[in-house]
Amino acid sequence: MKVFFLHNFTEIPQIKKLSDEQRFQIKVVGTVLPFKIIIFIRNKN
Repeated sequence: MKVFFLHNFTEIPQIKKLSDEQRFQIKVVGTVLPFKIIIFIRNKN
C-alpha cells in the first residue's frame, strides 16, 4: 500500500500524463479539500 498526499501526488505515473494545467487544478482543489490517495498494489505471483 502506498499513500500519496498533495506534496507527492505527482509521483503517481498516471498523474505525470496530465497537463500542467490539470496538475495545477488538482493542487488548487487539494488545498481546499482534504487530499489523500491510497493505492493498493497487489502483486501476482
